[in-house]
Amino acid sequence: DIISMTPTTAQSGNNTISMTLKNAGYNTIGAQTFTLKYKINNGSWVSESFVVSATWNPGETKTHNISTQWNVTKDTAYQVCVKIDPQLTNDADTIDELCQTVWVGMKGTYTIGVGTYDFQSFSEAVDALYIRGVLDTVIFNVQAGTYTDNVNLDGVITGPTGSYPVTFNGQNKAN
Repeated sequence: DIISMTPTTAQSGNNTISMTLKNAGYNTIGAQTFTLKYKINNGSWVSESFVVSATWNPGETKTHNISTQWNVTKDTAYQVCVKIDPQLTNDADTIDELCQTVWVGMKGTYTIGVGTYDFQSFSEAVDALYIRGVLDTVIFNVQAGTYTDNVNLDGVITGPTGSYPVTFNGQNKAN
């Protein structure tokens, strides 16, 4: 079974698709070759062979990086699907496919303000942090105005390993 995939947050340029597989059955899987695939949105499947060279015991996991990288060219959300094909011998699971939405992570400077700015409120900006994740330093310049929303920054924001600051700067402050 496919139990997870990465990236959960993409970056512009090349991204490696990685799958963690688990023998979730009760039987040992013997040496065999099968195909791992991925596709982006409704595109064509990208595939390569994966060889299990020794027995794969129940409960054991294996992680594999697909060698053909995914080249991200737009700052948007993508539907990423990974798949084992064909079904493994002795695998009771008939569908070995996992799909998830992957956003290009945030980095750089954004503006919060009423009008034609990146975000109309603090809530929109914070929601974007949680949905898209952070790839590098993020700065929110806040236009002068009255903001009535309440936000909470106590959850996990996805992104690569490392700590990147998220800063909110008030513009045109009177004091």
